[in-house]
Amino acid sequence: MKLSTALVSMVIVGAICIGGTAFYFQKQNGNLNSASSATSVNYAVAAKNLIAKATGGRAVVLQTFTDGPFQGFILKGTEANSPEGILFTDQTGQYLISGNLMDSQLKSLTQKAFDQYISPGKAKAAWATVNTVSYVSMGSDSAPHKLYVVADPNCVFCHQFYENSKSYVDSGQLQIRWILGAFLKDSSKGRTAAILSAKDPAAAFVQNEKGFIDASEEGGIAPLSNIPPAITAEIKANMDFMIKNQFMQTPTLIYQNESGTPMMYTGLPDTAQFKALMNSMGSSF
Repeated sequence: MKLSTALVSMVIVGAICIGGTAFYFQKQNGNLNSASSATSVNYAVAAKNLIAKATGGRAVVLQTFTDGPFQGFILKGTEANSPEGILFTDQTGQYLISGNLMDSQLKSLTQKAFDQYISPGKAKAAWATVNTVSYVSMGSDSAPHKLYVVADPNCVFCHQFYENSKSYVDSGQLQIRWILGAFLKDSSKGRTAAILSAKDPAAAFVQNEKGFIDASEEGGIAPLSNIPPAITAEIKANMDFMIKNQFMQTPTLIYQNESGTPMMYTGLPDTAQFKALMNSMGSSF
């Protein structure tokens, strides 16, 4: 997960520093929750001041939350098209943590916050405009589970997701509409064009995946050098969709759950995660 380019690079505080701060506070006050409300307010102010200093005032705090011994902040850069991001501080507001914060069980508090505070709004906005894109459809129209996947033909994690989801598509359980962008490499646009302009885009997409070279992260289909204007327009529409919805990572999964609520998952889910996600997907686009 990436913060806006408008934000200044943050210092990632190591686990030793975080633990030392927590220990000091417990020693002085008994526990982190024993501070007075006035003191807590002071700590919250200190944390916001620290964030303002670190970002040079080029980000606004949209929401705050608490997770264990950390204060969490949902931020958005002040520049146009800046995505929302997540930062944490310790409870005292003295230490700033950016990047993927994990607990002792190696569960990501950053991903947890993204899923809870950022993902729902992004999923709803993306679903409202997903009909503006071009896609490659794989799987049966009668599949009980439907999914959009935002991808790049040179994305090795997208390729891995293709491999992981293939058995569900082939067995008729899942239909995927692949929304192909063109941003990872110079050859991405040509490969996306080769797939979208093919007589059978689905077969061309499979060719790209079957010939994918993991070591160099290159798709298996030859890039198209002379791209027709209509295909250029389709690729631009897909990229506009990605930029508008601030998709910073591929693959990104977009779907409606069984209740019709738009949902989103960013990154490559593991086998168990994907099976759970698929079983929660609704039957319509």
